[in-house]
Amino acid sequence: MHIAKRYFYGIIFLVAAQTSYSTEIVETFGHVQTIQSETLNETREILIHLPSAYSKQQAKYPVLYVLDGSRHFKHAVIAMQQLVEAGKMPQTIIVGISNNTGQRMRDSYDGRAQFLTFINKEVTPFITESYSTSAIKVFFGHSAMGLVSLVEFAKGGNAFSKFIASSPAIDTNEEEFFDDFAQKLKSKLPIETDVYFSVGEKNREGLGFVDGAEQLASILEKNATAKVNWHLQILNGHNHTSAAYAAMYNGLSFVFRDFEAPALPNYQAFNTFGGMDKLSEFFIKRGLKYRVESRIPIHTITGLAFAFYGEGKLEQAIELLEQQVANYQEPMFIYGALGFIYEHKQEHKKALQAYQDALRFAKKSNRDAQAQQYYQSKVAELEHG
Repeated sequence: MHIAKRYFYGIIFLVAAQTSYSTEIVETFGHVQTIQSETLNETREILIHLPSAYSKQQAKYPVLYVLDGSRHFKHAVIAMQQLVEAGKMPQTIIVGISNNTGQRMRDSYDGRAQFLTFINKEVTPFITESYSTSAIKVFFGHSAMGLVSLVEFAKGGNAFSKFIASSPAIDTNEEEFFDDFAQKLKSKLPIETDVYFSVGEKNREGLGFVDGAEQLASILEKNATAKVNWHLQILNGHNHTSAAYAAMYNGLSFVFRDFEAPALPNYQAFNTFGGMDKLSEFFIKRGLKYRVESRIPIHTITGLAFAFYGEGKLEQAIELLEQQVANYQEPMFIYGALGFIYEHKQEHKKALQAYQDALRFAKKSNRDAQAQQYYQSKVAELEHG
């Protein structure tokens, strides 16, 4: 493998190692809370997962509400963790709403209005009062509960701005549902809304699921305004059960698609996008919406520098790194990237200084033994070379 690629992949690994989740053999996914529902006149269990970096004083978090909580809560947590690590969504509180024995069909159909009242009037206020939440709420449901999530969009208020419906049990003859959905689309929505729905492969999914989803897509195609962003995905190879796992991952990716940093694979793409001014603007806007850090992540800076290096634009890579290094309290990887590029320009004195700076910050943070060892070896190599 080319030495530049070896170094680049090493940097990516070292950065990821600092931000990835430490997984124990036995992992606690969350805790159980009970609510005595006045609406349903029964006790209901909800499952709650707080992000690993949860802080009530320092941040506000989106909330993902997951129906059929006992079935889908765990893979919702795993999907969120993987997408956070990949930079595709923010840290999110997850609330699983479990079913009471024998009451799932009641909540999905005849008692659906009361069930949605329970969610809107009892569950969401409890979560808002108990935890540090932002205004962003996501509603996930699968199968019959996938239909419930779409009914909440069609007939509910505007408490939720993002909906994920996995294999929703939509009958093509449900005229009232389709009419309600069309009317909601024609109304003046006060907030931008995302609707993701998916079904498995037609031959594996079950009778009617794909037809119902396609009929809903045609209504969206005709009536959706600019404030409704929607996507129907056919999950080939998946059946009705397995589709839920793919839908959770893909659905979260879709509804949080404005969170991921723009793809800037080369110098031309970077300039076409608008350079550092536009990139800074993107992260400031993202920070305000999702209540996250507004500075450009270090791995984005080093990733751009190595993209420039790969095109032979070493001066532009160095300029970028040197302009940005003062903006960070722990610029170890920026100095490391500078050291690498100077080394390949045969400017060994500057390379040595950059590696020494990288090593100094590595020792100061005392959190990454692997990075410290690497920079120590580069300093020794250049001092004795």
